[in-house]
Amino acid sequence: MSNMITFPNSIYVISLVGACATTRIAMHYWLSWCLRHDWLDHPGHRKIHDQPIALAGGLAIATSLIIVISGALLLLQLPILSSDTIDSLNHGFGERGIQIAGIVGGIFMMLGIGLWVDDQTLLPR
Repeated sequence: MSNMITFPNSIYVISLVGACATTRIAMHYWLSWCLRHDWLDHPGHRKIHDQPIALAGGLAIATSLIIVISGALLLLQLPILSSDTIDSLNHGFGERGIQIAGIVGGIFMMLGIGLWVDDQTLLPR
């Protein structure tokens, strides 16, 4: 039991706050991009909204995911963390690497399908 590395709860809090903050920031940029390029879901007879809605949510979440995971990997390379925290991060990535890859792969597959569906919606009829 003494060999078991516990993951510090502060890492979870930092990850949560970082993900929320980067999603909010990315959403701002993706929203303005969608408005500039008219990548909007316009109201119609089969829609429940009465104003155009930007198709940027999945892009913001994927951007946040890339930034948070890349940030964690970057933190492992910088000498600013304690050795215990670095050991915990290395252990976490080592033990959960396949699960993290599965989550990232699943998110990008869902993003790809969402972009494809949105593109089909945007095509002129």
